[in-house]
Amino acid sequence: MNIVFLGGSDWANTSNRICRAINAYGGEHIARCVTKHRHPFGYEEDLVIDRDGDEGVAAIVSTADWIIGVGDADYDLMLEMVSKYGGFPGRGTRYGIRHSGTAIRSNPNDCYIQDMQFARVFVPMDIYQSYAHESRYRPFVQPQMTIRDKPNMPGVADPLLVTHTPSERGTKGTHEVMQAANNLDCSLAYLTMYENLPYDVCRQMRARHHVYIDGVESRYGNFGAAACEAMADGLVVLGDTHKATSNEYIEAPPIIQVTDRESIVSAVHRLARDRFALKKWQEAGLKWARQWTSINATYRYWDTCLA
Repeated sequence: MNIVFLGGSDWANTSNRICRAINAYGGEHIARCVTKHRHPFGYEEDLVIDRDGDEGVAAIVSTADWIIGVGDADYDLMLEMVSKYGGFPGRGTRYGIRHSGTAIRSNPNDCYIQDMQFARVFVPMDIYQSYAHESRYRPFVQPQMTIRDKPNMPGVADPLLVTHTPSERGTKGTHEVMQAANNLDCSLAYLTMYENLPYDVCRQMRARHHVYIDGVESRYGNFGAAACEAMADGLVVLGDTHKATSNEYIEAPPIIQVTDRESIVSAVHRLARDRFALKKWQEAGLKWARQWTSINATYRYWDTCLA
């Protein structure tokens, strides 16, 4: 089966990662990701028309068994690309969408509106199919990287190294995180924030810490790609994940629940004083990442969805 993720921009590189996992698995599916625009964070991307030109795009799109939106919800551009490159309905191609970005995936109303827009404007209802899952409720493959300067488990007298790497301050609740940083006991822990860095640099810098604070914005209550990466790199993750529950595809991740500056400070100080607990949370995160961010888990999920 030929699977094509198509659209304007692949937020968080998720569609490209899915394609890499499907292809690396070596099963019966072949996946490509075709986007119009490059992502500003410098992710590894498959075919970007603004960068590579559109030679070969028609051959990819017109032979697709499934065409799936990359997740940016720009349906007008997706329609334009499908029409231009020969993927419009006629030979049995099926269409789907996936929701990307914390704000979109975590808001069922927005998802519903997008689904209905897609169904009405893009393709007839009888061949329309959408998988509108909650945020991160699916396996999520990690890119392999050689991480330099990863810290050892700190000694009893060593402060914890804590970090926060927001892609968007508003959706991550960065104001609360930085207020918490100002209230940390510097003999126990201190926080460093990184932002506006290329992806590979940001991940390398984040991996040099013991604890990662993800999003604490209660409107979303879920976890992002950076949290998955942090657990895979051996960090203990804090965040507001009150909407994250297990389902048939994936277990809820071992993320310490925090909601505001007070709970952040309390959780960090607890970990700093109890290195046994720190190690247990680290081991749980690594185990979760090995199970749910693997190539096999990602392939099985999409094989089931698109059967």
